[in-house]
Amino acid sequence: MRRHGTHGDSGALLQAVQSRDLDACFYEGTCEDAGIETVLLTHYNLIVVIPTGWATELERPDWSQLAEKPWMFNSPLCSYARYVDNITREHKITPQARFHIDEDRTALNLVAGGQALTLTTTEALAASDMHDCSKLTVWPHFSHKMPFSLCYLNSRRNDPAITAIREIAQANWATPTNSP
Repeated sequence: MRRHGTHGDSGALLQAVQSRDLDACFYEGTCEDAGIETVLLTHYNLIVVIPTGWATELERPDWSQLAEKPWMFNSPLCSYARYVDNITREHKITPQARFHIDEDRTALNLVAGGQALTLTTTEALAASDMHDCSKLTVWPHFSHKMPFSLCYLNSRRNDPAITAIREIAQANWATPTNSP
């Protein structure tokens, strides 16, 4: 393997697979590159997290009200950024970016401080030590199932290293319907 234990935005990791800097990567979201094979492992639940102090004001499913609040945006290479783009087009809103953050923990701290709202997953929220923080509220009007997959070059599908990675990933996520 070329690099070991690389962590980063899904888009950056996918680019590293495309350039052969990485053998494979885990990817959140959908991959449209025909040269990449994806093996669906599970789905994560994408959510909007707001400061609890805004909950009463934002209790209706009104995206225009949400757009008036400051947002934290992720890197354009992050899979969340594509979902924000889809949301803004679908609801015809232009949210105001206050911060650009690439790390869920930092984003959640800023939300808890009443600075902005953010997109994250219920799994990332649960994994943080802030999942029961009274200063955070999940906005109840949005939830999206986001695929989480193993990705590698189609041309390397039968490579022994890729086969081993795929088998280990599938065994760890134990989703028998995800066979290639």
